Amino acid sequence: MDKLTDDWSKRTVLDAKSGRAYNFYYYKRKKAVRIELKSPKAKVLAGYVLIEKDLRSAIFWVEEIVKIMSAYERFINSKGHVKANYDRKKFNIVKGLFVAALTFYGKSFATCEGRRVKLERKNLGA
Repeated sequence: MDKLTDDWSKRTVLDAKSGRAYNFYYYKRKKAVRIELKSPKAKVLAGYVLIEKDLRSAIFWVEEIVKIMSAYERFINSKGHVKANYDRKKFNIVKGLFVAALTFYGKSFATCEGRRVKLERKNLGA
């Protein structure tokens, strides 16, 4: 059982036949009622939830880059450039994390199969 908040928790169950995972939610240790919403607005909301999940992943990857790069501060010149040949293995990891973060961020502004919404400039308050 995974604790979500003080009152809410969830238990994930894997169906052995189909291989699908299901979440059961509990409020104060009592199983919550599940209501499936299929309206157009619910589908739009689900699309924005997927975008939010992608953006959380991008933030996580950038935070990991910052952690890795903090050990290399002495290799940063006055222009902010890093000598990439110091530790190729670490810099390749940073490059992979950066590409992943940038890709997921950019994906938020494009329509794709499975979600019919995308972020627009107006969503950012710009």
